Amino acid sequence: MIRVFLIDALGNLALFGLAYYWFGIPASSATNLALSAALLALILALAAYLVALAFNRDPVASTRRIPVMLIWLAVLALLFAALTPVWGWATPIGNWLGSALTFGTRTPVKPEWIATLFRLGVLLFGGLVLIAGLFPAAARAATTGTLRDWRPVLSLGYIAGAFTYFFAGLWLPWTLFWWIPAVQSFEGQMASFLARAGLAFGIFVFAWLVFAAHIRQRTLSPEREAGYSSIR
Repeated sequence: MIRVFLIDALGNLALFGLAYYWFGIPASSATNLALSAALLALILALAAYLVALAFNRDPVASTRRIPVMLIWLAVLALLFAALTPVWGWATPIGNWLGSALTFGTRTPVKPEWIATLFRLGVLLFGGLVLIAGLFPAAARAATTGTLRDWRPVLSLGYIAGAFTYFFAGLWLPWTLFWWIPAVQSFEGQMASFLARAGLAFGIFVFAWLVFAAHIRQRTLSPEREAGYSSIR
C-alpha cells in the first residue's frame, strides 16, 4: 500500500504539473501546437496509468492497461460533454418554470431556486453514472484488460461509500487547502501553506486509493479479487 501510495502521489504531482504547464502554452506557432499535442498525449497516458494503478495495485501491469483506460477516459469525456449543455439549461428552465409556478400558485417562486435544484439534479445524475457505471467498469478493465463489462453497481453500501469518499477525498482537501489561518509573518504564512497543501494532497491521494479498493471489493468476484496479485 505504501509503495502504491508513493507512486500514485508522485504521478499525481507530475500530472498536475504537466497540466498546469500545458494550459500555459500559447497556440502561437506550429512548434507550440506540436508541443501542446505531445504534452496532452503524455497527460492522458499518465492519467490512464494512474487510474489503472489505483484499481489493480500493480505498477508494471498498469502500463499495459493504458490503452484500455484511454478508452475509458474517452467515455468519461463523452459523459461530461453530454452534461455540459444540459447544465446550461438551468437558467432558462428556472425562468420558465418559476414564472409558471408563480402564475399557477399566486405565490412568488424564485427562478434561482429552480435553477439550483436543476443543477443539483444534473450533478446527482452525472455522479450516479460515474459511481455506479464508469468506476466499476474501470475496475474490471484494470483487471482484465478489456472494457466490456458495464454492469452497474447500485448497492446502498457502495453508494454510501462513494459519497463518503467525495466528502473525505474531495471536499475536505479542498477546504483545507483554501483555509487561511490568521498568521501575520510571511514565514508563518508560507509554512502554513506548505503544511496545508501537503496534508490536503496526502488526504486526496489516500482517500482515492481507499475508494478504489472499495470499488474493487464491490465490483469484482472473489476469484478475480484473489487473482489481483497475479496480474501480469
